[in-house]
Amino acid sequence: MFLELLGLTPEQIAKNETWDPKKGRQEKDFGDRVGDSVMSLLTGSNYGEKVEQATKDRYVDNFEDVYGDRIRKTSGVAGYEQLGDLSRLTDRKLQQELLNRENTRTARSQAAATTGLDRNEFLTLTDPGEIGARASQLVKQERDTKVEKAEAKENRRYRDSQNLQLLQLENQQANLAADRQLRRDQQSYQNRVLDLKEARLTRRDRQAAIQQMMAGLAQLGASIAI
Repeated sequence: MFLELLGLTPEQIAKNETWDPKKGRQEKDFGDRVGDSVMSLLTGSNYGEKVEQATKDRYVDNFEDVYGDRIRKTSGVAGYEQLGDLSRLTDRKLQQELLNRENTRTARSQAAATTGLDRNEFLTLTDPGEIGARASQLVKQERDTKVEKAEAKENRRYRDSQNLQLLQLENQQANLAADRQLRRDQQSYQNRVLDLKEARLTRRDRQAAIQQMMAGLAQLGASIAI
């Protein structure tokens, strides 16, 4: 209580101290060291360590106050390690780390929306430019695939049409050939019928001539006998 009234608690002293994240310790000059020694003697404890811990806690708490929401939202972004000990990060470094994660997350969401794929398809990439390029490549591949499929479908349709026309032509030619053969067969049959008819007539005429000749001979024989 007495130290608090004097403004000498570690937390109160830490408000005027500076934390060096690169060195991972409180910046101390000669006066700070003397003050730490005096307070250590008065309190019977390592006051310097307490002040340094309070300075570190204040540095981290300030980050939590300013960037806490962004830190939580970007925690676990694939491809990045956890931020770890915030006391080892400068304000500029922390902002850059958060911005990198946010840009990666945004780029993955945009790529997923553009391609219609799941965001997990882009988890191996962290650079927004590479993610965008990959998304463009996938979109182009999808578009090319659709074009190729459409061309293949059109080619099949054309081939089918050509094959159908060829089949129809072959069938037409086959039908014409069959018709010609049928007419030839019919003509041959008619010719055969005529030949048979003519042969019958010829035999009939021959028989009639023979009968007439026999009748003549009979009459001649009868005349002679008289």
